[in-house]
Amino acid sequence: MLIMKSKFGVAIVAILALFAALFLAQIQPDAAQASHYRGTLVTVEYHAAAGGNAEEVHITATGLTRKSAPSQYYNVQVYRTIAGVPTQVNGCTGENNPTTSNDVSNPLFEITVNTWTLSGCFSTPGEYTFTSNTCCRISGIQNTTNDSIQFASKITIDGVHDSEAPIYNSGYMYNIAYDSNLTYSTNLGGLGQGNTAVTYELVTSDAYTLDGYGASRVPCSDLNVNTGAYRINSTFCTGAETISAAFGGGQKYYALKVRATDANGQYSTRDVLLNFATTTNRAPAFTLEPASGAFTVVPGTSSTVQFCAQDQDVADVLGFTFSPTRSWITASAVTAVSPATTPNTYCITFTLAPPVGTTEAFNFEVSVFDNYNAFVRSTSNIYSFQAGAVVPNSTPAPYVFVPTGPQVTSISPNKILVSTTKEVKITGERLSGITKFVVRGIPISLKSNTDFEIVFEMPAQLTEGFAEITFETPRGSLSWTNALRFLAVKTNQVEGSAVGSYSVSGFLPGSAALTTQIRAKLNVIVSQIEGAKATSCTGFTMGPSVLPRDAALGLARAQAVCTYLNKSLPSRPSIAISKLQDPRLGADIRRVEIKISK
Repeated sequence: MLIMKSKFGVAIVAILALFAALFLAQIQPDAAQASHYRGTLVTVEYHAAAGGNAEEVHITATGLTRKSAPSQYYNVQVYRTIAGVPTQVNGCTGENNPTTSNDVSNPLFEITVNTWTLSGCFSTPGEYTFTSNTCCRISGIQNTTNDSIQFASKITIDGVHDSEAPIYNSGYMYNIAYDSNLTYSTNLGGLGQGNTAVTYELVTSDAYTLDGYGASRVPCSDLNVNTGAYRINSTFCTGAETISAAFGGGQKYYALKVRATDANGQYSTRDVLLNFATTTNRAPAFTLEPASGAFTVVPGTSSTVQFCAQDQDVADVLGFTFSPTRSWITASAVTAVSPATTPNTYCITFTLAPPVGTTEAFNFEVSVFDNYNAFVRSTSNIYSFQAGAVVPNSTPAPYVFVPTGPQVTSISPNKILVSTTKEVKITGERLSGITKFVVRGIPISLKSNTDFEIVFEMPAQLTEGFAEITFETPRGSLSWTNALRFLAVKTNQVEGSAVGSYSVSGFLPGSAALTTQIRAKLNVIVSQIEGAKATSCTGFTMGPSVLPRDAALGLARAQAVCTYLNKSLPSRPSIAISKLQDPRLGADIRRVEIKISK
């Protein structure tokens, strides 16, 4: 996909501003959490050095927060894959200095945009991963206990060619009206660089790894790994799951995190919040749509397309939105048909005018939404827009073999500590009747097996590394390379016997800087912990009130301390950082507690 990168940040903000009105309800949950993040979209782009410009990576993270509670991402970490292992890169300029803006124009929510420009650390070609997290998700989510949101993206940098991770064009929160025969489907909307297709997978890790902070599978749901279609329906219920138990009984929230990966292994994660509620509000419906041919436009010419819609709830006023945005796609004002109808008919006209030289194709999504603030309802349709290019085809053509054998969608967990026995769940399609189930060369007995799920207990392993899973079904066999990974130490947990616990105070109010006094204390600790294999740092901030900046400050202090220790120790121990709040008052509360193990 050819995109003017200098304008992309503006474009994504416009997308989000439009979609937020479509997908958000007036939700006022428990105010105990600080930011109430709904979800996020992130773009990561590498720009090779050219002329007098140095090579840079641009990151834009755009998220939605509860009204009057803005928050932001902080402290981007950069990793380069060395011998298959992501290794943190130090010395990048701009990691801790995002440009932040906050849009407060909508009465129901706020949009926070964080933009980083990183440089000075990409001279070595390779795969680079960028990750960051933010505090305090909306409370009461059914399928995760994590109170944080993380983004992660990987791109390949060769120092010559520009590169970007897959791009998401659609919104990030969905209101879904519950009923006993609930059927819901959405396309998660990713395209790779150069308008190429991507594959999808659920992120189910709940640890702070490079692609962690996900959520477990949403009940009665399914993700098509090729098309990105995400579906909720009773046919996908497994075990004791039911539509009514999962989504009925009042307002409920589920987190959905998906990774889109292109053919070059570059990926982006996307975070979405699904909001279910029983409501009397009815969704609007299109009454007029253009012919499909109107979306094939010769560059240098223009085409107009008109949409009209009605809502059975007579008092509702309708609006329209679209994605992706382009400077050459313009929308008219929304107008009510005159003379008036009952219910009112609302219409909008889009002008599509790609300039000469445009070679782009994408799925153009148009949505109509009502203004029922208690629970906004919407309807969307997707059209294939083409200007000198063709949309990637993820559906097999009629002459092409359609798979009928087993297909896997996700595995949870996908990382297991060595010497640990763990129950593992695989989801997918056509999985019933499993025989010859082998993991890492070991025949494994199944605990349960349905058409959509496999559950087994993985025996404790003594060595690190990846595991292949193979099995047979009446419909065919499957071999899944690198399905599981066994780790010696979990990134958010110190294993082994503790050899020391320390506490370092003396931080200045509102600062994560290591003062001379703090560095002296850390130097004493370094002399006592030679040979350490893991360091765990927890940053404490002062209570009793919780502010968004407190969580960022606690993590920043913990990161600073653990990084200092790590650089000073020849063993280069693994690092785990976390945050806590001390409800007391006093300067000693501004501290980092350290645990060391060998």
